[in-house]
Amino acid sequence: MVKKWVGFFALSFVLFILWVPLTYAHDGDSLAYSDISMKGGVITYKLQLDMYDMRAGATQNDPNRQFTTPEVLNRFVTNSQKEVETYLLSQIKLYADNLLLDGKLTQLTYFEKDNQPFAEVILEYPVKTNPQHFKLNYDLVFDMDEWHVNYVTLALGEFKHNAVLVKDLREVQVGQLSFGHAIRTFFQLGAESLLLGFEHLLFLLGLLISVKSRKQLLVFVGIFAAAQSLTLILASLSIPMLPNKFVESGLALSILYIALNLLLNKNKEQNLWLVSCFSLIHGFGFAEVLRKMSSNGQHVASSLIAYSTGIIISLAIIVLILYPLMSAIRKIKWATPTILILLSLLGLIGFIRGYSM
Repeated sequence: MVKKWVGFFALSFVLFILWVPLTYAHDGDSLAYSDISMKGGVITYKLQLDMYDMRAGATQNDPNRQFTTPEVLNRFVTNSQKEVETYLLSQIKLYADNLLLDGKLTQLTYFEKDNQPFAEVILEYPVKTNPQHFKLNYDLVFDMDEWHVNYVTLALGEFKHNAVLVKDLREVQVGQLSFGHAIRTFFQLGAESLLLGFEHLLFLLGLLISVKSRKQLLVFVGIFAAAQSLTLILASLSIPMLPNKFVESGLALSILYIALNLLLNKNKEQNLWLVSCFSLIHGFGFAEVLRKMSSNGQHVASSLIAYSTGIIISLAIIVLILYPLMSAIRKIKWATPTILILLSLLGLIGFIRGYSM
């Protein structure tokens, strides 16, 4: 009888061990170590994170998370880089001079620290200039372990800082953004958004081909400028923006419409209402930059004005160059249809690509 009870309790204990929730398999403190540095126009973020926490966050549906054999860990390092990158970039936000930086994972390895496996990740964030102000927002692991701790060492040029991040303190800020630097940075960003914006340039090219008078030119340019200003105002008021996929498809569709309308319409007149709507979509494209702005940054209002001014001045420069050029090209019989056919093809390709994203 005693043997039966002993066997029963032994079996119950084994079943309990096998069915214990996965969270109990993670003993010890939940720790991370962040080392942030800059060299050659790249901010490097080296993160060392408890391997259990990394796998629990990046590959939640992995049934082998409780196993820590070298074979399992090597397979995770080899096969899960995309999941790790997506997870980390969604939970770690780096801002330089009020703008969210775009990062990418360049290395994923693992090592033993105090008899505990740790993941080591290298994230790289390109920057054009040394930032005057830097901010880190860190949200890893806290939803799984409220006692998680991250020890941060930061060395960005003249900025030297150490911090300890916990659930109630998840942010590090260093430096001070000057008014002049903010104006220059966002003015340049606005100019680049138009001058390097392939879809915006093609749309303007299509509009300028159809212009028959300076009055019409002023109307089209005014509509385009007003649309980008309106969308920036809406975005600054935290009104939800259009989905990125919709904007990308709309930009390509605007090019396709402008070109086909001129090719197929005998009157060769653009519909002002449609031009206005498409200009708004381009405005939403410009407003995308606001999604990268820190909501509690410095000189936000003046930065937005500088950004809009950069777009408008670049628009004026483009018009001054393209308008006389288009006037000369229209005198060549075959040139205008050729340009419009190319614009149509580019618009169609862009629309298909944007729709399939």
